[in-house]
Amino acid sequence: MKFRYLLQIPTILILMSLFVLPSLAQGSSQAPASLKLSTEMVSLNVTVTDQKDRAVVGLKPEDFKVYENKIGQPLSFFSTGDVPVSWGLVLDRSDSMKEVIQDVYQAAVRVVNEGVEKDETFIVTFNNKVELVADFASDKQQLQKSVLGLRAEGSTALWDAVSFALEKLKQAKHRKKVLLVITDGEDNRSRTAFKNLIKQAEEAGVMIYTVGLFQSKEKSRPGVRNYGPRSRVSPREELTQLAAITGASATFPTTLKECLEKLQQIANEVGHQYSVGYYPGDPQNDGKWRKLKVVVNQSNAKYVARTRIGYYAPKSE
Repeated sequence: MKFRYLLQIPTILILMSLFVLPSLAQGSSQAPASLKLSTEMVSLNVTVTDQKDRAVVGLKPEDFKVYENKIGQPLSFFSTGDVPVSWGLVLDRSDSMKEVIQDVYQAAVRVVNEGVEKDETFIVTFNNKVELVADFASDKQQLQKSVLGLRAEGSTALWDAVSFALEKLKQAKHRKKVLLVITDGEDNRSRTAFKNLIKQAEEAGVMIYTVGLFQSKEKSRPGVRNYGPRSRVSPREELTQLAAITGASATFPTTLKECLEKLQQIANEVGHQYSVGYYPGDPQNDGKWRKLKVVVNQSNAKYVARTRIGYYAPKSE
């Protein structure tokens, strides 16, 4: 009996090797998987519209092609519909907003409050200085009350406010982050240079929607000293550029009614976006700029996909 048991040992060892050795071989062939785990996933919010600028819904992962530096990237994450959003409202509180401040403020808060229950929002106002008037909150009534009674006065430290808000969004708890910036004039008080703000926005991966309530002639208001670094381009061009590089949009309503309609359109757009993610095929942490492009691949459909234009790869220390 003992002899019979000993004879079975080699057989058992052989059978074990049939299972163990292939698994070891398989483990060595999965080096790219471990490499993937050490690479941060790139997350993109994608707006898809048709030729009439209407949101396109119902698309599937296979309908999307993502390119990084012109090289296709397989998707690792895909989501549609009402995902929770971390919002930041950046609201102009300068003197020229006196006539519309409460209407615009209440409309902006009402729009972001239409999102999903888990949405969170903070509110920043700006004139000569930047002020956080409401920290991250999901309480809709609390957000509405936070802007009641605010007075419009002073200058326009617009870029300082946007820079502050981008830093604030680093505390957000949701993957999807959106800034809504509303102003009626050009920056004339900030210490933040516009070119530096652009770099900060490129690094943040945050959509920045801009609403410019400009008059027909865009010029500095008389009697207001210009403190911040000035740009040679118009405020309209600056707001357009800031929105475009982040995959958002800029709008310039000429009436209060049109402004309220545009705010609603922004909320609808954010609510119908696609969230996609991928692990870069190039895992090098070289800190270099990588250009992004998203294409919707559907036959006979002329859809436009909009997302941020690129990102900086992490840099090894």
